[in-house]
Amino acid sequence: MKQRLQIGFTIIELLIVVTMIAALAVIAIPTYHRYVIKTQRQAVQARLMEMSAILENHYSQKGAYWSDFVGQLNSDTVYNRFPDAKKSRYLIKIAVIDSDGVEIIPSSDREATPYQLYLIKATPTALGNQRSDYCGTLTVNNFHIKGADSDRCWSF
Repeated sequence: MKQRLQIGFTIIELLIVVTMIAALAVIAIPTYHRYVIKTQRQAVQARLMEMSAILENHYSQKGAYWSDFVGQLNSDTVYNRFPDAKKSRYLIKIAVIDSDGVEIIPSSDREATPYQLYLIKATPTALGNQRSDYCGTLTVNNFHIKGADSDRCWSF
């Protein structure tokens, strides 16, 4: 009796390979998703600290946080949409506040006083994965106090 030579895969072998690939995907995809969220969060945290340094430099030169400079930072899409205007994952806003924590409304004819404070907020937008980040809105103020919806958000 002649023996038939088997060429190709059996359905069982194919099912085993598909099951193994599915098991790896179940582990890899959520891990990658968390990695992307964390990386974007760390990048916007660096942007917040950069903006804080710009404001502190302005304060050391002008003696105040408020002027057309802060308004320019708020309106400049280079800074207020992160990473850029087309695919922004965060909307960044600088709020100049008084000693009671009340936001001062921007006005071109208003000059800052040295006792004014600022708060920079990075709010996740509906685009991308950041909307599911447990950290939510990230903040930093002129005392370099960092805030978020969770305590673990500013630790690297």
